[in-house]
Amino acid sequence: MTNFKSAHLFPKQKFRYGAPVKQPYYDKPTTTLKHLQENVLRVATDRRMSYELKRNYVAKMFASYKLENDIKVL
Repeated sequence: MTNFKSAHLFPKQKFRYGAPVKQPYYDKPTTTLKHLQENVLRVATDRRMSYELKRNYVAKMFASYKLENDIKVL
């Protein structure tokens, strides 16, 4: 994750038994518009998350997309 400009938005990976834990889709940097669209739709339709948690994840995804693509206003 250190290759991404938006790596600071997401928590560090935790290691267990010498192998990294796979991060969920909503905690990864978003680099393309298609990837952003898929992840937002996936979070929006997830019934296990609260509204507040969904809002926070979507905000992080948009912030990540803006940082990765050097977009000033979105």
